[in-house]
Amino acid sequence: MSLSLSAVQSFIDDAVNKHISRSIGQELLNELLEAKATGIDSKSNMRPLLDLTQKACAHLAIASYVPFGSVLLSDSGAHVHSGNNQLPASDQKLAALRKQALDDGYIALEDLVAFLEKHLNEFKSYAESEAHKVNRSLFINSSVDFNASTSAKINAQLFASIRTEIGRIEQDSIEPILGADLISLLRSKIASNNSFSTIETKLVKHIQRALAPLTLASLIPYGMINISTNGLWDCSSGEGKPDIGRSQHAMLMLNTRGEGELETLRSFLNTNRASFSSYKAKETTGIAKINSATSAVYLM
Repeated sequence: MSLSLSAVQSFIDDAVNKHISRSIGQELLNELLEAKATGIDSKSNMRPLLDLTQKACAHLAIASYVPFGSVLLSDSGAHVHSGNNQLPASDQKLAALRKQALDDGYIALEDLVAFLEKHLNEFKSYAESEAHKVNRSLFINSSVDFNASTSAKINAQLFASIRTEIGRIEQDSIEPILGADLISLLRSKIASNNSFSTIETKLVKHIQRALAPLTLASLIPYGMINISTNGLWDCSSGEGKPDIGRSQHAMLMLNTRGEGELETLRSFLNTNRASFSSYKAKETTGIAKINSATSAVYLM
């Protein structure tokens, strides 16, 4: 790649301000920049932290630079560079490059946060930051965990954009089932990275399997995501308008799966309520009773 630092410096600054500082907290970012300036011990975890930060910055800066990098703006309009040996890349290639850079950038951001969470005791400023609270505020906190909970796979960029909706689904669908005390217990363990007991791990898996499809289904009517033969993607990615028929079918399937997982969650809690002292047993729906292990009938 033949690209001068000065040409992309403003885009790097934007990546730092819009993404890095929000992901790791301004205080840790300042510590990292100071360590970089004074020299980092090769054995320090500041070294891999810096590498991950630079990787995320590079990809996100390129993604922002691509739409403008070959364009000249002047009083006479917008123009593109051209020469004997170089011609402007096609819109299709530019779109593909930008999409790949965004994908890689958001994956790097997730890797960066995962590294900090794994070494939380070594980064006190991050552990006490608002960024850490936000990063660990949900029952699903990464695209990796999300994709482990549903067959409709998403990328890290789309996950970042639907975190608010995940929180809303948790509030509307999960909290009424678990109750405030049990929710508080689980959230405190997630926030502090404390280990779950075996039964708590199973409970969180049930929660995640309900959350993922319900979140996707809730977003389809707003046109935020689209289902096509190419998979599931963010509608802002330039893939075209959603296929209404396919999207409606996907929404129905996702809602059905999510509601079914909510019933499984209720059944699991009722069966194991002795392990959760604060939980109050909930009545399951008729279909859940029919689909129980003692029933000879199964309905979808």
